[in-house]
Amino acid sequence: MGRKEKEMAERDEYTPILKALDAAGYFYSLRDYRGHGYQLVCVSNRSAAGRLHGRSFWLCKSSAQEWFVMTWGGDTAFIIGDESLVAEVCVACLRHMREDKRIPDRIVEKYGLQPVDASRVRGFDIAPG
Repeated sequence: MGRKEKEMAERDEYTPILKALDAAGYFYSLRDYRGHGYQLVCVSNRSAAGRLHGRSFWLCKSSAQEWFVMTWGGDTAFIIGDESLVAEVCVACLRHMREDKRIPDRIVEKYGLQPVDASRVRGFDIAPG
């Protein structure tokens, strides 16, 4: 598989998540960092001018093929162990997050999210640890 095909396949992995966010009435920004992977920013609100705001977090797929979520300035990232639940976890996080933008404990417990210290997050990847 060539580089272009690989990039398209990686981007396509986000399609079910984008559809779930759309269906739930949430917003997002999918960022491609020049061959270093994608970062999906999931956001609860959008202003009339198009500015994204409100509850938010970001999602990536690590080089170990593990999906993980992290909030802004958080000290913990969470690995989503069951790939079939990624879209559901994203919607649940936006639905149940408080304004402090932490992943709620009940979401961590319900979906079996595995905590990873934020010091192991390297760009859009998780360092072995």
